Amino acid sequence: MNENSIDYKRVIEDTMTDNSMTFQVEHMDDHAVFNCPMSSDRSPGFNLRVRVSDDGGAKIWTYLLSNIKEEKYMPMLKTLNRLNDAYRFIKLSIDKDNDVCAEYDFFLFGEEDIIGDQFMSILYLFSDIVDTCLPDILKTVWGE
Repeated sequence: MNENSIDYKRVIEDTMTDNSMTFQVEHMDDHAVFNCPMSSDRSPGFNLRVRVSDDGGAKIWTYLLSNIKEEKYMPMLKTLNRLNDAYRFIKLSIDKDNDVCAEYDFFLFGEEDIIGDQFMSILYLFSDIVDTCLPDILKTVWGE
């Protein structure tokens, strides 16, 4: 546990439950990983993963596309760099498997009664930015 004795994993799990979110959670020794589907205005939606550590460190990430073809790699990288410049709160990248990923690292902090609201704000901000970026990412794949 941390010096403030806040159980961040429990707070986030309670917050997601209180907000009627659909999710699964896997508890580990020093962190928990939450999987939750998010709706989208510009796509069928995406599956978010959230890692919350005992010390309040957290990460949200999702895979937007899988296995980008070699001929689309450089155009996609240019698109992601442009979007990273425009939306600096998240990081868009291509991983070693050529999957397009979005992620955001942050710390939960403050009193226990505000951590849930802080988390939900970050979750919705992340989801909104990803949803906003998605059309440009898809246009790059489709060659438009």
